[in-house]
Amino acid sequence: MNERTRLRRLAATAAAALGFSGARVRLLHDGYNVTYRVDVGGERYALRVTRPGPTLAHVRAELVWVAALAGDTGLRLASPVGCVEVGGRVCVLNRWVTGAQRGRGLTPNMLAAVGRVMARMHDQAEGWTPPGGWSRPVLDEVWMGAPSPLDALEPRTRAAFAEAAERLAPLLKRLVAQQAFVLHADLHQGNYRFDPGLAVGVLDFDDCALGHPAQDIAITAYYLQRFPHYAALSDALRRGYCELRRWPTDPEIHEALLIWRVLSLCAHLNAHASESFRGLLTEILPRWTEDVEGWLRA
Repeated sequence: MNERTRLRRLAATAAAALGFSGARVRLLHDGYNVTYRVDVGGERYALRVTRPGPTLAHVRAELVWVAALAGDTGLRLASPVGCVEVGGRVCVLNRWVTGAQRGRGLTPNMLAAVGRVMARMHDQAEGWTPPGGWSRPVLDEVWMGAPSPLDALEPRTRAAFAEAAERLAPLLKRLVAQQAFVLHADLHQGNYRFDPGLAVGVLDFDDCALGHPAQDIAITAYYLQRFPHYAALSDALRRGYCELRRWPTDPEIHEALLIWRVLSLCAHLNAHASESFRGLLTEILPRWTEDVEGWLRA
């Protein structure tokens, strides 16, 4: 049995364990995690087979916050139906979020809407008191919980990344000491959807963690940098956010956190169980090296 077939059967078993026996299970996305569409009784859900590593307790803490976020805000979220561990993998069944993923079709008005949603999420998280025993990662170190990738890098890249890590480490500690609450921490354009009227839906809270709101903003902005209209999109994100909350960052911190995103992505790709994911580093590292070197020279 190949891996794709094994995982689809595992997903079907998880759906049945959560009360959806006989559901139709179809692959949606094979990436950092593996996601399936589950259809049953005229309803549609998304089932995430989490990558090896995260424990059931770790994932349940994610779902506790997402359920509270949905209840407190009324935002359109991939809110949890349930989770179960099957074959050593934690599987999460979420409600389906309607809407289109815009990708290269993003407009400033769309990013303003994303900014408003992020601000509402930050408002809720800042005022939310987690239950006893609740725990998620804290974004106060460079590699975001992954092993340092430095030994796996070529000398030029290693030198640049090591210097950047040394500069970033005290900044991250300082920011999180100043202010920290739960962040989505992966709000890129693959994780938000737009219904007509620009109603934003948010998915994939797998990376949620305690951190400073400037980190959430930088993560979202990082994925917009290669757009030709990046400045307009970035300005719109800020405009939407500032309709509801004070902007929590400045240009110097923002640029530093964009480089932090590069280093943390490098660490997590290097440590991923999938060989194809690790292989992405070969094509991405030259660009990342130039980005990091440019920031160090600035």
